[in-house]
Amino acid sequence: MRMNIATCFNKILLEIERNLSGTMTKKELIKYVAGSTEHTIKDTEEIVDEFIDYVKNALIEHEDVTIHGFGTFKTKLRDARTARNPQTGETIEVPAKYALTFKPTSTFKAAINE
Repeated sequence: MRMNIATCFNKILLEIERNLSGTMTKKELIKYVAGSTEHTIKDTEEIVDEFIDYVKNALIEHEDVTIHGFGTFKTKLRDARTARNPQTGETIEVPAKYALTFKPTSTFKAAINE
């Protein structure tokens, strides 16, 4: 019996949480999820790619992405400001821009600090 996409996403998030102490590549994540489910590496890669595309596209549209038990990805508009080049002392205008933010859930923060 094959797992549904929601179950695969939960596996992905759990593996990310387990590997907070080190760096995990996309390839390693795909291998882990494929190995712990009945999906092939190719199918798992497609699922992971769809998940990443969904999150990226939502953020490009300035929509929040909340994943229960993990956290919320948001874009935040940073105001235009005047800055100074430290080497030359020249004043420059920095335009307004969006910045990506991530706020983990309290349970996720607690797990990190255990």
